[in-house]
Amino acid sequence: VVSDAGAGRARDIVWQFEQIREAITRTFPWIRSASARPVLVLAARNAASMRSLVPALWDDGRDGSRFVSMSSVGRDRSYIVVRADVRIEDREGISPYQSAYWSYSAQALGETSRALPEWLVRGLAEVLSNTLVRDKEIQVGRTLPENLRLLRTRPRLALKDVVATARADMENRGGDALGTFDAHAWALVHFLVWADKGAYAPLLSTYVSGVLNGADPVAS
Repeated sequence: VVSDAGAGRARDIVWQFEQIREAITRTFPWIRSASARPVLVLAARNAASMRSLVPALWDDGRDGSRFVSMSSVGRDRSYIVVRADVRIEDREGISPYQSAYWSYSAQALGETSRALPEWLVRGLAEVLSNTLVRDKEIQVGRTLPENLRLLRTRPRLALKDVVATARADMENRGGDALGTFDAHAWALVHFLVWADKGAYAPLLSTYVSGVLNGADPVAS
């Protein structure tokens, strides 16, 4: 982590990302959490500092100060930019670093295996993105209100279409269609991991093990 917000705040952000990695490892031990590509987190002191790092967020008259995290992938490493002055409050229930945690989780899933289906990668990244790191606990799997809104207001996708969606198909989806797919994938993964007190989690683990060992992800 590189930051202009002081050593103490930088250490706090390092600690949060270490907790995220630990949460991923403990909840889904099959995910490769040790990245082959270094991750550089740039912790901006405030909105002005964020603007110096990512000026494009203010293009076309946009208010870039509403963005608190974003990410990008370079040839030699991954970059995550976060606002260091944003604090997580218990009353909110939504991580302000959601997009950063999404990218961090998606990278770990991508490095685990390129064979993992798109619904699992994007759905699980959605689930892990709203991880809340507290002083004495980590909350994984908190509900994403925006995903619930999309599921309630957009046409429902058939399960067979969700699980058959390939990575190449995602390139043709616009922002709204992509958000709808992600909401369905999130709901499916959330159900398989925690529904009925985790009754389906062993089946999901069996499915993942099969895919990692060469089984067809759609047929499985």
